[in-house]
Amino acid sequence: MASTITVGELAAHLEAELVGDASLKIEGAAPLETASRAQVSFLARRKYLPYLGHTRAAAVIVARNLGEVKDIPQGTTLLWVEDAHLALSEALKLLYPQDPMPPEIAATAHV
Repeated sequence: MASTITVGELAAHLEAELVGDASLKIEGAAPLETASRAQVSFLARRKYLPYLGHTRAAAVIVARNLGEVKDIPQGTTLLWVEDAHLALSEALKLLYPQDPMPPEIAATAHV
């Protein structure tokens, strides 16, 4: 199950430049074309720029090397980072934390 965080908390965790509303809640992640108002997405390559104008994502992690982007939907916050793929990986770890494995020895273990 996904954790709920604010866009501001995510930006701080990613050390991202936030442009937009830091108070929006994020409950998961999805591609630009299918993201909902409670999800974050990412944009790392120019070929995906056309999807930005139609996304419903609360926030989009954007690679700085893309330069200026246009057609940002109203209400979508941008999180500018150096490496969008790495930032997405970190965002997923934050949103979908794994339960730690309990330290135990299996009953069927043989030495």
